[in-house]
Order: sequence, then structure tokens, then C-alpha cells
Amino acid sequence: MTTATTTTNATDATSGSVLLTLMKLRTFIALFAVVAFFSIFAPNFLSTANLILMSKHVALNAFLAMGMTFVIITGGIDLSVGSIVGLCGMVAGGLILNGIDLQFGYTVYFNVVEVCLITLAVGIVIGAVNGLLITKLNVAPFIATLGTLYVARGFALLSSGGQTFPNLVGKPELATTGFAFLGSGRLLGLPVSIWVLIVVALAAAYVARYTPIGRHIFAVGGNERGPHVRHPGRPGEDVRLHVLRLLRGDRRTGHLVGTDGVAPGDGQFLRTQCHRRSGSRRHVDVRRPRDDRWHHHRRLRHRHSFRRSRDDGHLVLLADGHQGDRDHRRRRGGSGATPAAATGHADAACEKGVTGMTDLKGALIGCGFFAVNQMHGWRDAEGARIVAICDRDPERLKAVGDAFGIQRRYTSAEDLFADGGFDFVDIATTVGSHRGLVEMAARHGVATICQKPIAPTMEDAKAMVSACAKSGVAFMVHENFRWQSPIRAVKAAIDSGAIGEVFWGRVSFRSGYDVFSGQPYLATGKRFIIEDLGIHALDVARYIFGDATAVTARTRRVNPAIAGEDVATMLLDHDGGITSLVDCSYATKLPIEPFPETLMEVDGSKGTLRLTQGYHLAVHSKGATKLTNVEPPALSWASPPWHNIQESVALIQQHWIEALRAGREPDTSGRDNLETFALVEASYLSAAEGRTVSLAEVLG
Repeated sequence: MTTATTTTNATDATSGSVLLTLMKLRTFIALFAVVAFFSIFAPNFLSTANLILMSKHVALNAFLAMGMTFVIITGGIDLSVGSIVGLCGMVAGGLILNGIDLQFGYTVYFNVVEVCLITLAVGIVIGAVNGLLITKLNVAPFIATLGTLYVARGFALLSSGGQTFPNLVGKPELATTGFAFLGSGRLLGLPVSIWVLIVVALAAAYVARYTPIGRHIFAVGGNERGPHVRHPGRPGEDVRLHVLRLLRGDRRTGHLVGTDGVAPGDGQFLRTQCHRRSGSRRHVDVRRPRDDRWHHHRRLRHRHSFRRSRDDGHLVLLADGHQGDRDHRRRRGGSGATPAAATGHADAACEKGVTGMTDLKGALIGCGFFAVNQMHGWRDAEGARIVAICDRDPERLKAVGDAFGIQRRYTSAEDLFADGGFDFVDIATTVGSHRGLVEMAARHGVATICQKPIAPTMEDAKAMVSACAKSGVAFMVHENFRWQSPIRAVKAAIDSGAIGEVFWGRVSFRSGYDVFSGQPYLATGKRFIIEDLGIHALDVARYIFGDATAVTARTRRVNPAIAGEDVATMLLDHDGGITSLVDCSYATKLPIEPFPETLMEVDGSKGTLRLTQGYHLAVHSKGATKLTNVEPPALSWASPPWHNIQESVALIQQHWIEALRAGREPDTSGRDNLETFALVEASYLSAAEGRTVSLAEVLG
């Protein structure tokens, strides 16, 4: 009997041991299952290129996850990590691109190591603020870091005006050894970011296992009520402060990466990394009804959205700082809020945070030549995804749907809107269909992006803008040239005051590239180069030099096989006395084809600026010339020479998402684009009648 009992106990112990082992390995089992599934149903999943690409994409979240592991071990939580990443990215970008102006005619620029140290210091300071709020003022970690989230996000947006820095290479000599190398360079065939991740992961594991601070972190654990945590000055409190202070620092914006850095775990860093890979790209579909959200946005439009983000954080911290002080007094026997009240406060904050992280859903109408770029951009975008597509051509609809995994497919826009289920629509069709589709979207209360040109006539354009305004929905024109990195670099250089007060400029796009093979309809219209290409150059002129008051234009058709003009020259008078020349040509044969580069010349009172072929930016001032390579990065789905255009598509779409979330008017809104479209109409009228045409005459 004793033998049987012993055998049974041994069997139970063995079973328990196996079960315990399986529980410890559950993360690895889940990862293996995901890899096995995609290996079967996606033949290229295990290819070397794909594995490297996936590892590179998860590197940022992996860095955050390692820091968050320390925080979670101590029983804490940090919601602010994504916004701190964003603020640090803005600090790094500003230092690299603009340096620090000493106001004495001298600007200090920093090398990569110096920028990294300064950025790390910013993260450490904000982490220390979190630590002090939690350990000294007794603010709940959830509320403290939620407030810091909004403060950091607001300052990040204010520091850049909501824009991104177009070129993080910095000084020309850093182009091959600086941030460009850290972000896109390779070492022994692997991206540098992966090597950095390996080093940091090993260092974090060493700190956790073999150093005094690591042992203290594990000793504190989640026991917030233990005497070593409650009493100021004891090791537990110091450890929690150090954890929140030290684990900060990154150079990429990331409002939505806060929870991606949170992973369940017990201090095992390898397990944490597996959580990051098997659990990325989760979507939480929790949001208020669309009508309520837009009503809320309209009520808040009188407040600057960036400052509102910062001020919301201040309010959260002040409110809970007061609440934390009352809770502290209550624990010592004084009066204060009840536990139920404190819980309700945290629940409300949680609901606000989850709502802000929900992906927006979009639909695409038109699956033609250029729409593929937009689909790639939406797939990479943070905070939005395409859930439905529409095209009258079933073959194109199937090709795009299969390529991007979109199951909801429509051949009728009416059916698409009738089914609904999306927050915005991207209209990528020819100009003749724009008004009908935009007005249809407005009737259904759906925010809309529309391809350029906005409409066939000014009357149509005004009607579209009016329809969206009456319905209270956002409306943006996909005017993407001003989002090109080289163009943004020109704007940043001018705004820095490097060349003084601008008085003359030129925007030039001259090429012999065959655009008709991919878009044959361009050869059939009576209007061609101003309406298709010149509109981009005219918008760039507005973006750089300000709104125009009058235009004088001349056009010519060189290619006899097309119906419209393929050469145009336009002289613009701008507000403030600036004169600019905008010239476009698809009939210019050059020894080295510059397509699709936009070249620029700008003269100012203190110097000159030239953006020349090959993405070279030269700023001459005070007897010296600063040369910068401003070539845009080639995205994973981009291909030269289109990478310049393709990057701008991704950037303008990300801008749309951020504007939509903030409830603010996008930079190339329908209302703003009326000014650009008026330049197109005025140019054609001027060329036809041989006279200068004022914009007021066209706008009415």
C-alpha cells in the first residue's frame, strides 16, 4: 500500500512538474505556434529577408519592453513611454537638423554621440519626474504616467508645430556614420538596430540577475504596501524611483507605442522579447459613436490641439496629485476621498486612454496606378488601417484586395457607404468623379481624403468644400509634394533664418520621363501639365513663399501625340512682395534624368539656398556654404526613382491620421487647397488670354 501511494505521489509530482514547465514555456510555445502557422500559410514568412525585416520593425518595442519589465516587476505601470519616445525624437531631430542657435550669428551642431547623450538626459529627467510623483507625492502610477503622457505629447507637438523633421542626417560628414547608419545601416548583413537590441538585452539581463540594483528590484516586487515601500528613504522607494528615472531614451516618435512596451512577465527578458514578437499589431476596437466624436472635436477646435494635449496632462497630474495627497492623509487617519471615488477616477482615465489608442478604419475608392502606393502607406501607418476597397474594375479590385489582404470589396460606392463600418474614405479616382464621391461621403458623415486636382472646376471644388463643412466632417486633398523630405528641408532652412528675408524663388520640375505609359489617360485631356504636375509645384510655391495674389503664365505643347500642354512657365506674385517662378516640363531631355525631383532656388537678404539634382541642399550664408544630402529614405515597399514620391504619400497619410485624431484641420485641407486650385485656374486663364490674372478674380 505504501509503495502504491509513493508511486502515485511520484506520478503526481512528475505531472505537476511537467505542467509547471509548460506554464513557464507558454510564451515560447505561443511564439512557436504563430511562426508555424505563418510558415504554412505564407511561404515567404521564414525567408531571411522577411525575418530580418520583422526583427528590425520590432526593435523599438523591444527596447521599450525591456524597460517596462523592470517597472512591472516593481508592481508599477508606465503609460507615458510612447509620448516620451516622441518628445525625445523631437529633441534629437531638432538638434540634428537645426542645432542650437546662440543668437550671436553662430549655431552649434552636435555629433551623434552628443545628441544621444542629450536625448537620454531628457528621458532620464522625465522618468525622474514620474518617479518623484509616484514615490514622494503618492500619485498612483497609472495616473502619474497618464498625465506625463499628455504633457510630453503636447511639448513634442509644440516643439515642431506638429511636423516631422525631414532629414536626420545632420552635418554632411555624419551621413555615413551618424543616425542614417544607426537607422538603416548594416553590420555583418544584419541591421544595426538588431545588434544594438542584442547588446541592450544582454545588458538588461545582466543588470537584473547579477547587480545589487537588480536584486533590489526583484525584492521590491509588487509589494507596494510593505514597509520598505511605504516609508520615504527606504530601499524600496529608492528602487522604484531609479527604475522610472533610468529606463528612458529613444529617438523615434511613438504616441501609440505605450502599451506595446508592456508585456506580462516575471523578469525573464527573453520571454519579454517573445511577447513583443507574438503580440504586436493588436487592434482594440473601442470608440465612441462617430457622431459623438466629431461633435466633441468641433467643440474643441477653438483650442490649439497641441497645447490642449499638454494642458490635459497638467490637469490629470494636478487632480491626482491632490487626490494622492488626500489618500495619503486618509491612510494616516485624516479625511479624504473614499476608495470608491479613487477607483472611479482611475476607471475614467483608463477609458480615455484606450479610446485614444484605437485604430481608425478607412476605405479606399479607386484601385488604379497610383492607389497601390497609398495602400502601402496605409499598411505602414500608425493608428489607421484600410478595411474596405472599391473599384468598378473587378480585376483591379481583386489584384489590390489579394495583395493587401482586404476582404471587403465593392464595385459600387453606394454599396460601400451603405455598409459603412469605417471612419474615413480615401478617394483615388479620376477628377471627374471627385465631386459626386466627396458629397456622398459627406452625406454619410465620413471624413474624406481626395486626390488632386480637387475638381474639374472651381464651382465643383467650392461645392465639395461646402458639403463637408455643412456635414462637419474633415476634408483633405492628397497634395503630397509639400511632404517630400527635400521640400521640408528647404522650408526648415528658410524658417531658421539662415538666408534672411526671402525676396525671390524658383520651383522647377523639368523631365523627359514617359508618364503616359503608366497613366495613358493623361495624354487625352485638353489640360495636362499644369493640372497634373504644375499643381504640385504651385502648391510647393505656396508652402514655401506664402499665398499668391496674381499669376502670369505661358504654356506650350511640344509632344504632338498628346492633347494638352506639356510645358508651362508661371510667374507668381506673393503676399509680402516675394516673386517666384514655377516652371514645369515633360519635354526636356537631360543627360541624367532627374525624375521625379523638384529643384529649387531661393534668394534671401543674407544668403541663398539651392536644392539641386541628386537631393543636394546648399545653404550659403555669411561667406560659408553648408552642404546637406536630403535624399529621402527608401521605404521597404518603395523603389527608386519613385521613393521620393512614395515617402511623401506615407507622410501625408500619417499627417491625416494625426489631424483626424486631434480634431484639427489638416495642412492641405479642402479649404486650403482652394488657393492652390485657384492658381491652376488662373494659370490657364492667363495663358489663354495673355495677361496677368489675380487670384481674387478666380476665387470670386
